[in-house]
Amino acid sequence: MRTGVYSIFFLLLVFVTANAQQDSSYYLKAKQAFKQENCKEAIENFTKDLALNPKRTVSLYARALCYRQLGKLDKSVEDLQAILKLDSANVDAMNALGDTYRLRNENKKAIQLFDRALVFDSNAREVYNNRGLAYEALKDYAEAEKNYIQANNFSPDADCYVNLGRTYLKMKQYEKALQAANRAIELNGESKDAYTLRSMAYLELDEFDKSDEDAKKAKSLKQTKKLCDECH
Repeated sequence: MRTGVYSIFFLLLVFVTANAQQDSSYYLKAKQAFKQENCKEAIENFTKDLALNPKRTVSLYARALCYRQLGKLDKSVEDLQAILKLDSANVDAMNALGDTYRLRNENKKAIQLFDRALVFDSNAREVYNNRGLAYEALKDYAEAEKNYIQANNFSPDADCYVNLGRTYLKMKQYEKALQAANRAIELNGESKDAYTLRSMAYLELDEFDKSDEDAKKAKSLKQTKKLCDECH
């Protein structure tokens, strides 16, 4: 009888170990695919990992970003809402969900999520930036400006200065737009959007040679932001 008991125990141990290794394999494959921006493969492996670990919020979060990258915004929303059911204070999930609502042109709904996120973390720079984008989409440029400035006060960022400068262009404050573009270029001299912004500001200020020069520079650059930059 003892032999039988030990044999069953051994089989159970092998089964549990195999599942653990399989779990690790799916998760590692998904992470690798995510870093390579291979969204389809990442989603496939995160889905397999979540079948074994349905409460692994990092897999839900990364899969949500992949769905968003592929334009499957409803799927992204589902994953982010699932995270908040497991962890109602998850600021990253609130921010990503709000930003996904923004991409669906549900800007007022997005702002509600951003407001909620800032209750939990009043220093969340990216939340201020995304809330600025939502206000900008609603053409509330004064509120957009406030949010972009607040975001940059916490941590200066080239993309956020581009957003601020674009808002100044819409407000016809061209000198401020130029200043924001210059600051963005100081922070990231390879920012295509920053040179495009500065070219537009120069154009409005009738500095045509400088505008043409920056337009050519922007054309020579590539976008550098990667999907994995969004995953904390």
